[in-house]
Amino acid sequence: MADAESDLLDVHLAMLKDVGFWDKCRQRVREDLIKVEQAVVEEVRELAAILEGSKQEYMQERSADIRDMGRRVLRNIRTFGEVSPNRLVSLPPKYDFS
Repeated sequence: MADAESDLLDVHLAMLKDVGFWDKCRQRVREDLIKVEQAVVEEVRELAAILEGSKQEYMQERSADIRDMGRRVLRNIRTFGEVSPNRLVSLPPKYDFS
């Protein structure tokens, strides 16, 4: 596996295992009374903004990885459980992480 692909996989795994990230998502759901999808969007947006504000170019570049991971998480959240009989409901939403 190329170094870039390996780094991307490391970022994805770190985010998936980050208890703090998931705790913040749960907290947003409970306190703001929002859906888990929106909580993930907001948390990803916040993390990406922090990385973009870094003085290190490497960290700034990781913001795109965080957004990509957010899209993957959302796709999996949406496909978890029963499939809706309404085909329009199953169309992928366009989440904005910017």
